[in-house]
Amino acid sequence: MRLAFDTFVLDLDQRRLFNAGVEVRLQPKAFELLRLLAEARPKALSKEEILDAVWPGIFVSENNLATVVRDLRTALGDDAQTPHYIRTAYGYGYAFAADATTVTRIATPLPSVWRLIHNHREIVLLEGRTVLGRAGPDVVDVDAPTVSRHHAAIEIRGDEA
Repeated sequence: MRLAFDTFVLDLDQRRLFNAGVEVRLQPKAFELLRLLAEARPKALSKEEILDAVWPGIFVSENNLATVVRDLRTALGDDAQTPHYIRTAYGYGYAFAADATTVTRIATPLPSVWRLIHNHREIVLLEGRTVLGRAGPDVVDVDAPTVSRHHAAIEIRGDEA
């Protein structure tokens, strides 16, 4: 299933988010939170419901949730004070605030034919530099103990990597 809201397309089957045809890289927990809120829209979900769904069987604090919400808002270009996509239900939880419609296909072509497969995850490599690592802005997260913060960079130029 694909949901369109503003310039975004959320592909739930492929676990991908596009903004104007360009893939937006989300951390796995941020994607899960977006999926959960979008599927429950317009209902507000309690923090407990979200924690149970995004971190099943694992005890985490509400600080973890707040961090993921902040990261998701940053990826969407959203603001907590004037939210367009993720609304805070004060003292309760969060809700998906945008109008979304189901779409049958992504209208724009994918931006690149280059892909990197890691742990059953497909990472689209865009034109230019893609940094793989464990942390930092614009870094593709590779969750492995042997991977450093900025582990590797892949440069795509036309038909060459």
